[in-house]
Amino acid sequence: MSYFIKSKSTKIVAGVIGFTMALSLFVGVGASSASAQGISISQLVELFISLGIISSDKAASARAAVSSYATTSYSFTLDLKQGDRGTEVKELQKALNMDSGTQVASTGAGSPGNESSFFGAKTKAAVIKYQIVKGITASGKVDAATRAELNRVAVVASSSSVSSVASSVASSVASSASSVATVGGTEGLMTTTIAAAPADDSNVRKTADVSVYGIDVKAAGSDMTVDRADLEIAVTVGGSAQNPSTFITGISAYDGSTLLVSKTLTSSDINKDSSSRYHVIVSGIGFKVTKDLTKTLTFKINTNSISSSDTARVVTVKGYAGNTNNIRAYDTLGLQSYTDMSGSTKTFTFNSSGSSTLTVSGNTSATPVSTTNKVNSSDGVQNLVMQAVNFKSTTGDSKITTVKVTASATSTTGLPTTIELLDGSTVIGSQSAPTTVGGKSTFSNLTVSVPKDTTKTLTIRATFPTTVSGQAASTSIGTTAADIVYEKPDGSSTSMTLSSVIASNDQYLYTAAPQWSLVSTSVTSAAGVVSVASSSITSTIVLKAKALGGSMTKPVVGDFLVNFASSTQSNGAYTAANSINNVTPTITVSPSTGSSVGEDAEYTVTIVGTMYSDNTQLGGSRTLFMAIRNITGTVGGNTIANQTWGIDTFYSSAAQLTKGTL
Repeated sequence: MSYFIKSKSTKIVAGVIGFTMALSLFVGVGASSASAQGISISQLVELFISLGIISSDKAASARAAVSSYATTSYSFTLDLKQGDRGTEVKELQKALNMDSGTQVASTGAGSPGNESSFFGAKTKAAVIKYQIVKGITASGKVDAATRAELNRVAVVASSSSVSSVASSVASSVASSASSVATVGGTEGLMTTTIAAAPADDSNVRKTADVSVYGIDVKAAGSDMTVDRADLEIAVTVGGSAQNPSTFITGISAYDGSTLLVSKTLTSSDINKDSSSRYHVIVSGIGFKVTKDLTKTLTFKINTNSISSSDTARVVTVKGYAGNTNNIRAYDTLGLQSYTDMSGSTKTFTFNSSGSSTLTVSGNTSATPVSTTNKVNSSDGVQNLVMQAVNFKSTTGDSKITTVKVTASATSTTGLPTTIELLDGSTVIGSQSAPTTVGGKSTFSNLTVSVPKDTTKTLTIRATFPTTVSGQAASTSIGTTAADIVYEKPDGSSTSMTLSSVIASNDQYLYTAAPQWSLVSTSVTSAAGVVSVASSSITSTIVLKAKALGGSMTKPVVGDFLVNFASSTQSNGAYTAANSINNVTPTITVSPSTGSSVGEDAEYTVTIVGTMYSDNTQLGGSRTLFMAIRNITGTVGGNTIANQTWGIDTFYSSAAQLTKGTL
């Protein structure tokens, strides 16, 4: 959220009668003296403020009334810049000093009543402030556009006008106060944050009405109307900055689908500051936000087309960093509120042509291993992560538009109800799951950008019903054409045909079952002594068992089938070809007391097995490790016999065992 600054330039207050009498008295007594010295009405007001005749809470109202009163007492005719001297410079300083926001100085030379005929650095800075406020190119020089604005609003008092202007000032303040009292406006403020949409896009190919910047505007205390935005826009080609007008032809502001204001952009409409930042002022927006509500103000641009031989344009948009009051709004009192959006940037890459290649693979580290998952009686299994898939783009940028996900299960009762596709933590698609095993859910109209030489990971998760207990479920992306569709930089769509299925690991779903996990493993070797003892290896595997859905019966040694083997196998599928007959282990169970633990409690089971070199099944010297072949466990009266899933990593490190006899 950005900070706000409240402008006091238009505050209307009560107690105007005292101000009117004081101003009239001063004019009646001292008009001739004032006019003889060329005092402006602005200076009269500032004098009253300094004397306390106009209280501080009424000062802004008086300044506003002066600023709104225009005469043609002085007409600016010269181009002015830093270093210039003359009467016109002095009159310029007087005009700038009419508004505290554009004052040359608050005290000393150049301050109200102390204007000089020299155009110095302070005058230049004041001119820049004035130009920014008026929506003029902020060059710090008085050019034709700046003179026109000065001549429109300049107020310089002469002997014939002091009285009339003073009367007008007082009348304006009184009128404003009366209006406030009648209308019943309230003071408010706005806060702004960057909107989620539009999102950064690395593969934009349209040239008309491209959404590039969204601002969420919240109104507090009063209805608020955003009337101006000062936006910093950068356009780079191959890392080199360009004037945005070489590519961007127009900018517009929208309230939803309603066009608020549109501005054609030429080089003269783009301001460039001393830090080589380009910015454009969009004024007259009229974006209204009701008190206590939040709405999104969206900016869109039109661009020149990019030919097939041209280089991509990178466009970044944010609030202008050279003016921290870059978003302006006003409340129902007319009070101005400012926010700074210079810290919130959106980036877009405009492409026209070119090719790209998208490759797809399973993300094994982010895809869950097979395990047991609890089915709740009230809501089944919610948002279970099934698998993660990597998408890599080479040659050029790619945009994923379609992904089809296959759902499989032991039977149709094991299928999910909903399948979701996520980019990070953001759900980018949600579909009803298929009703047949092997059916597909289609995620279409996606806009997932994958920049050149980068990898995007998408996650698939599923929600299952309460009736799914006793099932094994999985998801996958198949080899059928059009299971994955993406766009190339030239706008063409390509349907992918994968060489092999990208599948998740089976997830097992039960209302009551043990959930096993590996804690640690270790192995020790013992040398044999001829005619006394054979050599041996002793392996230790430590497991945890969590009771899901009920109380768990305490494990016993007969619940574990253990092998010594020479190579790993999936799902406990050890055979005589790579393993030695079953080994009877010893086990230690913690907690050791009692016959069961309650729901969500855990057992720690330490399993120890030893293989000796004189084992007749050894055959010869071998490198072996100990593995869990299957496990039996009982929870809530439900026995899962000879479980083989989720145990693929339940084995120790390997050790050499040399064949020998006693």
